[in-house]
Amino acid sequence: MIKTNNFISIRQLLTLSGIFLMISITAGVSHAQRGGFPGQGDFQGRGGFPGQGGISISTKDGVASFLGEGEIYQKEIELTTDLKKVLKEKVWWEPQESSIKVYYSKTQNGAVDAYVFVFSEILQRCGGTHKYCIKVSSKGQVEGVKFLELNCHHSFGINSESFLNQFKSMNATNADTVRIDAVTRVTLSANLTYWVVRRTMVLFDVVKGQAKS
Repeated sequence: MIKTNNFISIRQLLTLSGIFLMISITAGVSHAQRGGFPGQGDFQGRGGFPGQGGISISTKDGVASFLGEGEIYQKEIELTTDLKKVLKEKVWWEPQESSIKVYYSKTQNGAVDAYVFVFSEILQRCGGTHKYCIKVSSKGQVEGVKFLELNCHHSFGINSESFLNQFKSMNATNADTVRIDAVTRVTLSANLTYWVVRRTMVLFDVVKGQAKS
């Protein structure tokens, strides 16, 4: 078992010898910054899963798997200058788009029940796509993280319930301190996944006050 003190940053991923990580995101482009995972604590490595294959699920089916077959709503959330500044400072992400689409469901009383965020990124090392579908409750608790697309053989091991289910311990109040154990042979994807979920929690704080209609 490998143990290090913290995750490496997106910029460190970008500058590793022989490795280049290009982020292509449905709501913008990730900007690399220096530093580790703030407040992350110990990092525990786990063995990879070389026998796993790729994944391809439509956004519609992925969202429905989290929000059910009832009516699903969607809303474009404006990415204001102030919000972009917060995203850059907290999660090292500088979206170029002016808005991001968020899906959500409602209770019988008309209140928001849960949200789903979808992000797509490309790992230049292999040209493979990491497309995430992340469910967050109306109270800000991560309730599920799954891949809608994963086609880089270097990253198949990241599609592990034991890894992805750890994010269910993350919520809007502890996102910057919760501990996540990674999969050793897919460290690049583990870091990427962590930051995508962190980004989701920042956006949740904005979405919860807007997705009402």
